[in-house]
Amino acid sequence: MSERILRALMQLFAILARVDDVSEKENSITSSRGRKIVALFLGQELSANLVEEYISIFDKYLVSIHGINKGKDGVKKKNSVNSVKILRICSDINKELT
Repeated sequence: MSERILRALMQLFAILARVDDVSEKENSITSSRGRKIVALFLGQELSANLVEEYISIFDKYLVSIHGINKGKDGVKKKNSVNSVKILRICSDINKELT
């Protein structure tokens, strides 16, 4: 699997991950179940050192995607933005595969 596809998958996983806690002070997000699922997937595809590298990438995407919502319609806007991101990422993956 190419690096571009793996990075795209980490973005998709981060968008779809259920986030347990968002901490504004620490700028960190807890998603232990999501991390475990992603780590299991990566473990089937990659060596252990690469799993750690891509888990780190996944964590960075989690922070950027599930940051603090602003505005009244934060959830609706976030869903719309995420839908567009998912379509773009899937399109990029399809281009990479062909």
